[in-house]
Amino acid sequence: MKYLFVTFWVLISLSSLAQSQGPFSPVTTAIITIAGSSATWNNTTNVTTSNNSYSIVNNTLTNGDYTNYLKVTNFGFSIPLNVTITGIVVKVEKLDGGTKNKTKDYRVRIIKNGTIGTTDLSSASFWPTVDSYVTYGTTTQLWGTTWTPTDINNVNFGFAIAANRVGGGGATDLPAIDNITITVYYSEPLPIELLFFTAKYNNSVLFNWETASEINNDYFTIETSTDAIYYKSLVNINGAGNSTSLKSYSYIQKNPPIGVNYYRLKQTDFDGKNVTSEVVSVTILPLKEIKIIKIINLYGQEVDSSYEGVQILIFDNGTFEKVVRVK
Repeated sequence: MKYLFVTFWVLISLSSLAQSQGPFSPVTTAIITIAGSSATWNNTTNVTTSNNSYSIVNNTLTNGDYTNYLKVTNFGFSIPLNVTITGIVVKVEKLDGGTKNKTKDYRVRIIKNGTIGTTDLSSASFWPTVDSYVTYGTTTQLWGTTWTPTDINNVNFGFAIAANRVGGGGATDLPAIDNITITVYYSEPLPIELLFFTAKYNNSVLFNWETASEINNDYFTIETSTDAIYYKSLVNINGAGNSTSLKSYSYIQKNPPIGVNYYRLKQTDFDGKNVTSEVVSVTILPLKEIKIIKIINLYGQEVDSSYEGVQILIFDNGTFEKVVRVK
C-alpha cells in the first residue's frame, strides 16, 4: 500500500503561561473623602456580595455634585511570587437608582499598598438603569503602574469609585452599587522555553523540537490522537533537567495510521506539573494500488521482471500510468 501525505507544522514560543485569579469580592470597605464632595455612601458592606442589597449615596445629588470615594480592599489574592502581573479587571455591579441618565463615573481608580492611584478609568457612559456589571480595565491593563505579586496579595490592594450627577432637574439622583469584583491576570514562567515542535511525514513521521532553556524538566511526552479530543501517549523522551543552552530532540513514528493524525508535546517537571504545546497534524491518504500488467524493453519486446535495462510500463485496466527506469 502506498500513501500520500500532507503535513502541517507550527513554530511555538512557550516561555510563559497565561493564568488568572478571581473574580474575588472585597472583605473591607471604607469611605475616602474627596474635597468638595456633596455626598457619601451608606451601607458600604453591601458591596461585598451580589445580593441586590446596595450601597447608596446618602444625599440627593444635583447637577455637578459628586460623591466621596467608596473604597474596597482585602480581596484575598494569593498570586504565586514567581509570576508577572499582566492585567487587572474590575467589575462594578451598579445602577442609577433615581432619575435615569443622570449618573456618571466621577473617578475610577485602583489602590496599591493602600494608596489610591492617579490613573482614572472612568467611563463616559451613564450608569445603567437596571442592575448590571460594568467592566473597567482589561487583561493587559495595569492602571498606570507596575505590580508585583506581593502588591496584589496585600490586604490593602483594592479599588475606589466615586459618582457624580450630570444634568439638571429637580428629581432625585441616587447612585447604587451592589457588588465589586477584581480579577488579576498574570503570566507564569514555564519550565522550558520551547522554540518549535514539528511533525513531518516521509514513510514515517519525524518529530523534531528544540528548547532554548529548561528548568526542572523531567521528560517530554509525544501524545497522539485521531480526533483531536482524546490523546494517548506515543513515547516519553527524557529532558535535560536544567539547561540554558540549545537542546534538540527527535523521534520517529513508524507505520502511522491512515487519516489525520494529531500530535502534541507535553512537558513534565520533576514535581509532576506539566504543560502542553499547540497541536500539529499529519494527514496520510491511501493511494490506489497499481497492478503491473506488462514489462517491455526499449525495443518494445515484453520481458519478465528479472530482465535488466528495461523500462517498466505500468497499466491499470489498460490505462498508462507512469514509466520507471530500472537498472
